[in-house]
Amino acid sequence: MIGHMETAPRTGLKLLIGPANSGKMGYVMQWWRERLSLAPVVVTPTVPDARGLSREMAERTGGLVGQSPALTFDGLVRSLLGRPPRYATDLERSLLMLRILQHTPLEVLDSAMRFPGLPAALAVLLQELSESGRGPDELDRILDRWASESTGAGLARDIRSLAPAYAGECERWGLIDRATAVRQATAEVEGWTRPVALYGFTSFTPGQRALVDLLARRVEVLVVLTHDPARAVGL
Repeated sequence: MIGHMETAPRTGLKLLIGPANSGKMGYVMQWWRERLSLAPVVVTPTVPDARGLSREMAERTGGLVGQSPALTFDGLVRSLLGRPPRYATDLERSLLMLRILQHTPLEVLDSAMRFPGLPAALAVLLQELSESGRGPDELDRILDRWASESTGAGLARDIRSLAPAYAGECERWGLIDRATAVRQATAEVEGWTRPVALYGFTSFTPGQRALVDLLARRVEVLVVLTHDPARAVGL
């Protein structure tokens, strides 16, 4: 039995919640089969999950002729963009940040340059800021407000200088981070017509949530989450 199902017809969003082994995958497969004429997309958290679900889809239909296999969120983003983004690796992000640190005047972080882990840590920080779902201009305004305060003003100004420099270096080398790709994909939702099911996820970044919300305003979206009220696990 499925634990709980809630539908919000106004937004096109259907939320399916239930404990493990409660028939959620069977529900997703039935949902997918009923919408084959609309070329529905099923999205999973990892590549192995997508492969396993694709096998299940093929077994239930005798093949995936004319249909997409299950995708990861990266695959959904790629489909929306119509091209494969070239994501920066952890090493590339660290090297880009090291280059930026060497050429950007800093107030507070200059004294931390002797620490070898600084470039990687700053690259992760900028990535997390990007995953907030806020665009560069909004983030700049937030950092500007922080810089206007007395506490941490120098650090805020340093980060405010590094953020556009890092974005510029990524653009120069044709690289992109996943949060930026998600934000770019969100801008392409208007022309999207295929139903989307998201199965197996335990969480979404703010940017991913914004994309799912916008998709639900355009097409039918099914979000399937595992939750057992009898267990002390947050949803």
